[in-house]
Amino acid sequence: MRSGSPAPATDLGNHERWAVVAIIVFATLSALLWALIRIPDGGGPDEANHLASIERIRDAGGIPRFEGFEGSDFTGSPGRVINAFELTPNLSALALAGLASAARLSDPLATLLLGRLYAVSLFPVTLLLAYLTLRLLIPTRPVERVWALTALATLPQLMLVHSYVTNDTPSIAAASLAIFLTVRGWTNGFRRRDAALLGVALGLVGVHKANGLVIVPMAGALIAWRLRHDLPQLARTLGTVAVPALAVAGWWYVRMLVVYGDPIGTGTTKAAIEAVGTAVATPHDQGLSPWEYAHVSGWVEGAFRSFWAGYGVRKMTMPDAAYLAMLALLVVGAGGLAASAWRTRGRAANDGAVWIAFGLVVTGLWGLNLWTSWTLDGAAMHGRYTFPVIVPFVALLAAGLGRALAVTGRSQFMLALLVPLMVAGNLAYFVHVVIPDVVALRA
Repeated sequence: MRSGSPAPATDLGNHERWAVVAIIVFATLSALLWALIRIPDGGGPDEANHLASIERIRDAGGIPRFEGFEGSDFTGSPGRVINAFELTPNLSALALAGLASAARLSDPLATLLLGRLYAVSLFPVTLLLAYLTLRLLIPTRPVERVWALTALATLPQLMLVHSYVTNDTPSIAAASLAIFLTVRGWTNGFRRRDAALLGVALGLVGVHKANGLVIVPMAGALIAWRLRHDLPQLARTLGTVAVPALAVAGWWYVRMLVVYGDPIGTGTTKAAIEAVGTAVATPHDQGLSPWEYAHVSGWVEGAFRSFWAGYGVRKMTMPDAAYLAMLALLVVGAGGLAASAWRTRGRAANDGAVWIAFGLVVTGLWGLNLWTSWTLDGAAMHGRYTFPVIVPFVALLAAGLGRALAVTGRSQFMLALLVPLMVAGNLAYFVHVVIPDVVALRA
């Protein structure tokens, strides 16, 4: 990708085109199957709470007001702030509640099906956005693009997230859209239309889940670096991004400020928890440093496992051998990136800033995951909370693997060989983990 001009046009070729279509169709149908076979009480974490939120909005005709916790309603740790759904931005819940009301869906099962189908429908959207981003980033290496798309499509945890009702899925889709528009804007010099669309995407991130907001400083930094030699254009571009972003998301934070005097909601939740007086002290309150907490709490294992598959440390996880294989991929990919950076040291690549920004945003969200786990008693341990930056993560991994395997002289062949293996692994997870979990819950 060259800054200042569009990425080189590449002929997808029939093989790549059909591979991309097949991968996206496979992922979508698999997520649909996972969504349909799992029983109402067997969805992902907090699905019941998300459904209850949708039904409350539908019945109230607007966003219910948070009145605090009763002692009998809150007996967990401070991390369970997820219970305060009225304080969580979730535009999709509003949309689903409106659709359920218009369709007169009063049956909880109908609302569940509506929510799950919505989650499934966002999977191909995210995958397509990821592929378009990869085409801009890796214009001359189609096998790396296909491998990266396959990694996204077959990642068990990402497919699980797209099979139940949650605000993770729209947050991931909105963040992926913002990432694509940021990369396209970088390529095109952040023209007015690209900047306006990026503002809309960042606004959508802001009304779905706070963890996705990590994209905002990344986008701002790339705009500033790309236009650093033209300060008037830089100011105009930032304004063009900010106006639609505030138009889409600003109302939520203004409403929070007016209703609660708290635009983010954390202070309101903390006050409610303290009023109940039943919460467990956080690791921060216990005097542990973040690193001590990560060492003694199982955060490293839990976050790593639940990034690839499962909830927490043990629920719906893969065999240990599979996690070792994932760890090996990370080590090889990181080694490839390090070697590439060492070879090109002192020579600024045109798109180097994008790759650096990707590395920083991935590292930043994992750091935020640790920090919130430390301050909220493990609430952010789940690796899925880093999925708003899943596209940068996979892009970096694909680039690193391609560089590392280049020493064999057969990197493209080896990456292509991994594609059917990853599909087979996803199918094995469905047969040996998802189905037994459903059977156990039905028993």
